[in-house]
Amino acid sequence: ESAGAANISLSINVDDYERTLDLAQSHRRVGESASGSPWSPMPLIGLFKQIGEILLVCQNLDDILKKVVALALEHLPVQRGAICLCDPASTTITPKTVCVKGLVGGESIAISRSIAQAAIHARQALLVSDVPSDARFAHAQSIKDMNIRSAMCAPLYHAGQVQGLIYVDTCEPADRLGAHDLELLAALGGLTAVGIEQARLREDANRERAIRTRLARYSSPGVVERIAARANSNDGEMISEQCQVSVLFGDLSNFTPMAEGMEPAEVARVLNGAFELLTDAVFA
Repeated sequence: ESAGAANISLSINVDDYERTLDLAQSHRRVGESASGSPWSPMPLIGLFKQIGEILLVCQNLDDILKKVVALALEHLPVQRGAICLCDPASTTITPKTVCVKGLVGGESIAISRSIAQAAIHARQALLVSDVPSDARFAHAQSIKDMNIRSAMCAPLYHAGQVQGLIYVDTCEPADRLGAHDLELLAALGGLTAVGIEQARLREDANRERAIRTRLARYSSPGVVERIAARANSNDGEMISEQCQVSVLFGDLSNFTPMAEGMEPAEVARVLNGAFELLTDAVFA
C-alpha cells in the first residue's frame, strides 16, 4: 500500500461510472416521463456528457445543431424541435435544423414565432405549459395551425449575445412540460451557444490554415507571416507598402507546343512541379 493511500477517503471507478451513466440514459429512453418526477443528477450529468461528446466529435455547425435537437427530443416529452439562429442587429430568425420524433429525413415544422420572439426579447427560457389557455399566444395563427399544446423555447446565450434559440413543442395533451424540462432545455441552449462559438472559431482557424498553406507554396515563411498579419489588422483593409524586393522571371522551353498536346490537368501538374522546384531554389 502506498504512503498516500490512507489519505484517500473516496474513489470512483470511471469505467463503472460511465456504464452507470449510459444505463441511466437507456432507462430514460424507454419511456420515463421528464415531467412526472424531478430530475435526478445522474440523467442530467449523462446528458452533459453526451453534449460534450457532440462538441468534441462534430466538425461543423450543422452536425452539432442536428445532434443537439435529436438529443432534446430524446430526453424531453415532445414531438417536435428546432434550432434557429438570429441576427442580433435585426429580428430575423433563420431555422437551421428541425426534427420531428419518429421521422427520418425531410422533416419540416413551422415553429411558433410568437413564443420564439418572446424568449429572445426577454432573454429568458420560456415555458408555456398550456398554450391554448395562455392569452399571450392562444390567438396566434401558428399556434392554431400546429395544434400546439405545450411549448418551450430557450435562447442560445453566450458572452452577452443571443445567437439563436432552441425550440420544442408537443401536440399531445398528456405531455405537459414542467420546470425540470425547462431547466434541461435552458442548459442545452447554453451549451449549444458555446458549441456554435467553438464551431465558428474552428472554421476561422481552418480557413486561415488553408490560406497559409496556399501562400506557403510560393511565398517564404516570413512573407506568409506578414500577409497574415496584415489580413488580421485594420478589419482586412488593404495597405500599400514600399519594399525592396527580388523578382524571378522564368520561361519553360517549348512550353506552348508541349501544352497543346496535353490535357489541362496534366499541364497544371507540370506547372506545379516547376513552381515547386523554382520556389525551393529561391527559398534556399
